[in-house]
Amino acid sequence: IISATGSNSHRYINDNHYHHIVTPEAISLALENHEFKPWIQPVFCAQTGVLTGCEVLVRWEHPQTGIIPPDQFIPLAESSGLIVIMTRQLMKQTADILMPVKHLLPDNFHIGINVSAGCFLAAGFEKECLNLVNKLGNDKIKLVLELTERNPIPVTPEARAIFDSLHQHNITFALDDFGTGYATYRYLQAFPVDFIKIDKSFVQMASVDEISGHIVDNIVELARKPGLSIVAEGVETQEQADLMIGKGVHFLQGYLYSPPVPGNKFISEWVMKAGG
Repeated sequence: IISATGSNSHRYINDNHYHHIVTPEAISLALENHEFKPWIQPVFCAQTGVLTGCEVLVRWEHPQTGIIPPDQFIPLAESSGLIVIMTRQLMKQTADILMPVKHLLPDNFHIGINVSAGCFLAAGFEKECLNLVNKLGNDKIKLVLELTERNPIPVTPEARAIFDSLHQHNITFALDDFGTGYATYRYLQAFPVDFIKIDKSFVQMASVDEISGHIVDNIVELARKPGLSIVAEGVETQEQADLMIGKGVHFLQGYLYSPPVPGNKFISEWVMKAGG
């Protein structure tokens, strides 16, 4: 969920000021005022270049400060438990943004949303997921819950039961930032995941660093045998895109194509063009 933005239309402040602004009380008030907004980054088919999905990220649109980047508030939101409310708001806003143009979305349009352990295990989480899917159409979109290293879901029978129940409703799972830690490998062993997202550090270094290239090859091979789909994150150059395509990656995401943008801009720049 942590991502920079390429937009120049919003004000930023220096990092050393954030700790005075970002407190649990401030986050709670911002949630009441609906200051956390979905910013959306498109995802494309590696072979055709066609829009096939998106990742929903979050930005704090502070009325005085301007945009506060997520790495400044997500860890505190997770540790305070406020991430649960934030994620629910994000899912509802995403459905509201895409609802008027859902007829323009490609079939099986993937909507990726980052999920922490607190969200996944919270009461009512499955209902929130189903609300989003039902609003946009189970036959039209595919909700992808992205799991990260930062706040891992415990490998328990209870968690596995939630995975299985969501899977039965056609909700899928992705391992985000794959290759950066041990939790994603435990997930791969324990849970029925559908996508692997190769961490941007390997994507960006694969063409210049032999070890990074081998790591990407190993991840692709690891995903191929159980039939998992592979997304390359953080693609910034055509050389990186061509290399990932050559290695057998299925989907591409990164600043080469678009930074995360506000929902209305995503609609006008990508959905309207794809549907037209």
